Parts: sequence; C-alpha cells; structure tokens
Amino acid sequence: MSNLKQNFGKRIQTIRKSKNLTQEKLAEKIGLDTPNLSNIERGKHFVSAETLEKISTALEVPENELFTFDYMK
Repeated sequence: MSNLKQNFGKRIQTIRKSKNLTQEKLAEKIGLDTPNLSNIERGKHFVSAETLEKISTALEVPENELFTFDYMK
C-alpha cells in the first residue's frame, strides 16, 4: 500500500485533471510554483494546513474529499 503523501498527491492530480486544470493553473490559483505542486502530486512533499485549504478551495471540493482514496471506497 502506498503512503499518505503518495495517495494524497495522486488524489489532487485526479481531481485537478477532472476539472481540466493544468499544474500551472492550479499552482497559480494556490500561490505555489509549478515544481512544488508537482512534488506534492508525486508524493515527495506534503502540504501545510493553509495550502490544504487553498487546494480545496481552488478545486472546489471539501478538504476531506482530498483524503478519499480509491482503496477506501
């Protein structure tokens, strides 16, 4: 089983793509640079509470939706 950072990153990527957003566009909306967002999506880095809230707002999903991983369904 993958770790939390990898699952979280994959979930952000899935939601972002479903909303037809590029990494560049999402990064711009949340005030990060694209390489940092890429590292989050690849599970290399995790986010602060503030960034979590920004991602949730930008993707228009509740925070807990970002932690709804496929294996949990």
